[in-house]
Amino acid sequence: MKNLKKDQELHARLSKAAAAKADLPRLGSRYEPVRRLGEGAQGAVFLVNDRHLGGRLVALKSLLPEATHKWRRLFRREFEVLAGLRHPRLAQVHDFGTWPDGRVYFTRDYVVGDDLGAAGAHADIGELVGLAVEICRSLRPLHRLGLVHGDLKPGNIIAKPDGTVHLIDFSFVRSAAGEDSQRVGTVPYMAPELLEGGAGDGRADLYALGATLFEIATGRTPFGGDTPARIAQKHLAAERPRLTAADIRLTDGDRGAIIEGFCAIVGRLLARSPDERHPDVYELEAALSALMPGQVPADPHADHPMIDEVIERRDVRDAVVSAVRSRLDRATGASAFLVVEGELGTGKSEILHATKWWAQLRSICVLEAGLASPSHFRQWLSDFIEQLMAAAQGDDALLASGRSLEAQLRGLDTADVDLEGLIAQIVRFVSKLAQTRPVLFLVDELEQLSAEMIQLLRGLIAGMEPETPAAILGTAVSTFDWRTEIAAGRAFELPVLSKEEISRLVEAFTGQAARETVERLYEHTGGNPLFVRSLLIDASASSRPLEQLERLGRPRLLEEYWAARLDVLSDEQRRVLDASSVLACEASAEQLEAVTGQEGTKVEAVCAALENDGWLRRGPGGWRVATSSLREQVCAAIAPVRAKEMHGRAFKLATQDTMRLHHAAHAKDSSYVRTHGHATALGLERMGALQAARDLLETMIALGEDE
Repeated sequence: MKNLKKDQELHARLSKAAAAKADLPRLGSRYEPVRRLGEGAQGAVFLVNDRHLGGRLVALKSLLPEATHKWRRLFRREFEVLAGLRHPRLAQVHDFGTWPDGRVYFTRDYVVGDDLGAAGAHADIGELVGLAVEICRSLRPLHRLGLVHGDLKPGNIIAKPDGTVHLIDFSFVRSAAGEDSQRVGTVPYMAPELLEGGAGDGRADLYALGATLFEIATGRTPFGGDTPARIAQKHLAAERPRLTAADIRLTDGDRGAIIEGFCAIVGRLLARSPDERHPDVYELEAALSALMPGQVPADPHADHPMIDEVIERRDVRDAVVSAVRSRLDRATGASAFLVVEGELGTGKSEILHATKWWAQLRSICVLEAGLASPSHFRQWLSDFIEQLMAAAQGDDALLASGRSLEAQLRGLDTADVDLEGLIAQIVRFVSKLAQTRPVLFLVDELEQLSAEMIQLLRGLIAGMEPETPAAILGTAVSTFDWRTEIAAGRAFELPVLSKEEISRLVEAFTGQAARETVERLYEHTGGNPLFVRSLLIDASASSRPLEQLERLGRPRLLEEYWAARLDVLSDEQRRVLDASSVLACEASAEQLEAVTGQEGTKVEAVCAALENDGWLRRGPGGWRVATSSLREQVCAAIAPVRAKEMHGRAFKLATQDTMRLHHAAHAKDSSYVRTHGHATALGLERMGALQAARDLLETMIALGEDE
């Protein structure tokens, strides 16, 4: 009977979960719904698996088809603002789109954690003050850019397991300058100046934070009422609530001394006039930190300015967008192949992302070439065909062609289909797709493409007739001769920083820019944005004058720069970087953690820090080392024992024969390599993947020589 009861309870739980999942709407072929995260009158937010991002969990926000024009405008505005922000405390957006039934949507990073209402319910007063400090740190990047969140409340504040805080739902984000002011928000948390129709600057967010802290501490909002209008009237005219220790429901956690200070801060935040509140989020954070006993830990995501916040480089982005628009409008002479070129670290990928989001906001079909090693060519091709199928949803004829492509892809495994024939069919499919809507194909880092990938790219370019509304936009380092290797096209050069631009960047970091400092930086970095920013961050972190940094000497070669940087990475950062290099492809945080062999590693945070310093990039399928040459350099520096162990763990994760063989060889598993290697190399040769076959054979030969 005991087991029967357990079975019945399990059956009931599974039935409930199945019913909840069945209630989820269809979200296209790309997104698999997991659960509903939230819902409102105009739309909903879902947790989904994004097939094009390697099955990564993302949050998908969607409006209903009948959503009002006002909400559609706010929705687009939210996406545009988030697309322009890059900060570890702000969720990164991925894609914007429209489904055939008219629903618009966008996806962003899924933030794991509890909202402040849930997290605060179990906190003591000291912990609540600590969370308030974290909220201030999450507001800083917004306020620094002159933006106001506009809807700060417990449900829009996520406390993560690592103790940091993320803000979500930027539906009402606006400029603090007031050009786009509007009376929107959640009334129980809205500042009086907003309720009166004023613009409201960052101090309106501070008022909302005060109302939020009041609610978490007492269990009620500062001003109650049975209608929004009555609540609003109390915000405007009622006497300010006086918070005392007797009102606070949280335990003091042996920190009763800070309650008085906390009550005073909340009281000031709820002042009727903005001038009576804290002047900015920095002063508020300092006041909250002063309540805490001992030293408050430094912010690991300090406000280091991003290049594009200080240096206006829109001229290149605007030129690229204009060229793409001309091609998609079928302007005479417009090139179908466009390439942004420049040194490593000049921001080429950012131009690609900005152009992608520009296109998606205009319902242009965007296809992305996921970067993969030569051994991953089949997976690369499979992902690309899956994108084509997703773009063909609603068109039965195109879907039939797509199913034929999938059959051709399966034929590659048995050598029943040649690669050239499959490429020709893909080219025809893209041409048909472009007849229904404009198509933009994005390829980051052309220099890393394998011979087979280049073959496909050449076929696509050659198959684009002048009247076809389709374009290919890629990026390449300046030293890569893409015109010879791939095809002729139009180039857009992204230059290094001038002395004037370096001066503005130094001033943004330090508050001043001495001429000698600027000259020294330019001499030692050549104006490379990545090098300049890295040195400025080093100077900030070490609290030493820039001129005293031992690493200031400009590397004669790029390899010397990275070699010097390897030496200063933490062990945790080095392990994650080594794991990414071993995997040799885009990988999720879970995969990277598995290969490091250390559970509990905060991989997402480590990867974000490594990306910030130029080591990693986040692509459609996860994290990867920024360039192939850098990956080779990191691999060469991995200790042999660690390399063998990591390849052994990567072998267990690999699903394709070629990658299993690659990892088995480096893990010194000679038995597996002898059993499977030769047949796999022959299969790669038959499907036309000659480069991949050669790479595999070279690895096998090296293993045999080691024995």
